[in-house]
Amino acid sequence: MKKALITSLGISGVLVILYLYLTKLDQFALNVPHWDDHAIRVFVNSFSKNNLWEGLISVFSFHNEHIIALTRLFALSDFWLTDELNFRDMIYFGNALLILLAGIFFVFLFRTD
Repeated sequence: MKKALITSLGISGVLVILYLYLTKLDQFALNVPHWDDHAIRVFVNSFSKNNLWEGLISVFSFHNEHIIALTRLFALSDFWLTDELNFRDMIYFGNALLILLAGIFFVFLFRTD
């Protein structure tokens, strides 16, 4: 009984924090490029001008010291679906990945074998 109460309080607390986080994210997310977002815009423009092979190579090319293939693929699919590059969608996508990663972390943290 006590363990079930603690678990339900913990889950409720996480859901309240997640709700507040998503509310503030929706309030402050703007469709304005910031810093590295210009590189994504350049990538989408160059991908449409190149052939398929050069485009695939550019998806997995380095950005500073990182390979941001998932971000590039999402930006490309967002552009193909809406005919515009919506940076607000990219903010939501990045935060959804962050929440997913935190969820995976907590699953492994509290897993009992």
